[in-house]
Amino acid sequence: MKIIIRRAIASDSQQLFLISNDPLVRSSSLNTKVIGWSEHQAWYQRQLSDKNSLFFVAEVEKTVVGQLRFTFNQSEALVSISIDPKRRHMKIGSTLLQKSLLALSANYPKIFRLKAIVKATNAASVGFFKNYGFKQHAYDSVKQIYTYLYTIREDPS
Repeated sequence: MKIIIRRAIASDSQQLFLISNDPLVRSSSLNTKVIGWSEHQAWYQRQLSDKNSLFFVAEVEKTVVGQLRFTFNQSEALVSISIDPKRRHMKIGSTLLQKSLLALSANYPKIFRLKAIVKATNAASVGFFKNYGFKQHAYDSVKQIYTYLYTIREDPS
């Protein structure tokens, strides 16, 4: 199985909408509400044009099967990832993270660290980020979310 990682484009919107609204994806997300089509379209267009966002998709057999988004905040990037539940356990997430991180590191030298915010009940994502080398930084017991950090390179300042 060949996994292609590329930048997201406008025509990916429909497939990403379907993945985002999959019940398993919604239940694992920080925001569990179903997303409406017009809401998704407006959000997606903003993401594609946002200079503080870098959006990648994973494609298998010409079908988008996952997404990864970096949202920049000074020297840090918040990472968000979701994979079509029917395609999990196929190394798509790790391939998507590895290749996206290479592109981020090569093209955005001022980003030194990644941050992932994960629901404590989302065991798959907790394991995914830990296995990739993210370190637990904080736990919010009220919201029941973990914050994980990953250092790309040392900040020289």
